[in-house]
Amino acid sequence: MRMKNFLGIFITCFLGLYILAFFFLSNFWTLLAAAAFLLTWLITACLKMSDKVDELEKRIQKMEEAGSDG
Repeated sequence: MRMKNFLGIFITCFLGLYILAFFFLSNFWTLLAAAAFLLTWLITACLKMSDKVDELEKRIQKMEEAGSDG
């Protein structure tokens, strides 16, 4: 199931970038702005996921400490 998800996302990204290149290649600054937006969105999503993982680690640690006390 994971490979199907990966391939679906890959094909979607590939086609999206192909369309962006086709329409925006004539204007370098527009292409640069679109690429910067996509990269910013990706980094922001990764940072949010990292924050959620940190919060979950803290919750698990508290639960383990509470379980070992009893």
